[in-house]
Order: sequence, then structure tokens, then C-alpha cells
Amino acid sequence: MSSPAYNVANLLATALIGNLGTDLWVNTDPGGTSLSIALYDTPGAAPSPKYARDFPNIQIIVSGPANDTATAYSKAEEIKNYLLGITGQTIGTDIYFGFNMRSDIGYIGVTSENRPIFTMNWRFYIDHVNVGNRTSI
Repeated sequence: MSSPAYNVANLLATALIGNLGTDLWVNTDPGGTSLSIALYDTPGAAPSPKYARDFPNIQIIVSGPANDTATAYSKAEEIKNYLLGITGQTIGTDIYFGFNMRSDIGYIGVTSENRPIFTMNWRFYIDHVNVGNRTSI
């Protein structure tokens, strides 16, 4: 099983919002000078002890080219508009659904290279097939 951030990054890549390993990264951001999107696994609510349903969170950080706030914000907004209201997505045997922003897009400053940074925090659901002692819903 891949991490939720990795699977959501693949959804963004499939939607042509970014390219994994080029401008779309998982649990890292190599820096650079161009637009980049980094997705991080962050703690969510505790998983259901009875049913095979998890409640993960991810943080998405969009860093723009130097002194280009408009490009960075536009990419963050593209991600927001894609994930909000997306229908259930089957990834392997898991179903990802119910994408909700925990807050709207937030500006958090610039890097030492004057690259603007925006952040979004997301929560969603994952339904699995039977796993361990938990049963599928």
C-alpha cells in the first residue's frame, strides 16, 4: 500500500496538474527555482477499529517561481478546484472519497530565493477491503 499523499499525487498527475518527479513531489520538496507541488502525509483522525475505513490528512504546499505569487496561487487554486467534489476514486483496491479542505488556501511566506509558498490541508476517507481485524464497509 502506498501512502495517501503518494496516491493523491498520482490523482493530480493523472489530471495533468503536475508531473511526479518533475514538479510534483511526495513527502519532500527538492527546492529549485520553478513551480513545485509537494504533498505530505499528516496525521488524521484515528481509523475505525471495526470497519476498514481510514481518515487521513495531507498537506499540499505549492511553491512558485521567484517573485511570481500569481502563478503559485493559480496552481493552488487549480488543485483546490480539482479535489473539491471529486467523485470516489479507486486506487488499487481502495476507494478515496470525501475530499474536504480543512481551511482555504493560505499564504505562508517566501523561501530564501523569494519563491512564494501557499499551503492547503485536506482530509478525506479511504475505504479498504477487509484488512487485519477490520471489515470492509
